[in-house]
Amino acid sequence: MKILKELHNCENSEDERIVEMGKQIKTKFDKYWGSLNKMNVMLFVAVFLDPRYKLDYIKAEYIIYYSESEAKLLVDKVVNALKEMLNEYMSSNDQACMGDNGFGQSANVEKCDKAMIEEDEKIEDYFIQMEEQKLASESELDRYL
Repeated sequence: MKILKELHNCENSEDERIVEMGKQIKTKFDKYWGSLNKMNVMLFVAVFLDPRYKLDYIKAEYIIYYSESEAKLLVDKVVNALKEMLNEYMSSNDQACMGDNGFGQSANVEKCDKAMIEEDEKIEDYFIQMEEQKLASESELDRYL
């Protein structure tokens, strides 16, 4: 967003060369960043995962330079991307213990059994913590949001 701010400063410059250069750069900027559909949502996911910023920072910055409705769309896209990533991660963990190519089947089963026991213990601890905090209906992602 700092780039966009600097481009606005170039448009208001008294030097005609800077104004012209700013217009040319703004054209390139708009090509890749001019609208929400052109932006890579993963860049916003990275900002969101920084505990200092989360969604409020993304929304505030986007409202300043675009519109409130587009900011809401961006937040929705970021949340959906995070949920898709979480679902993908969870399904890939489940598949790691499912299939086997015939080699080392007993070792694979033992690893998966141990992993499932550890996972069950983690889940149990997680639910105890949630009950203590009276957040039984929210997921970890919802609490983070």
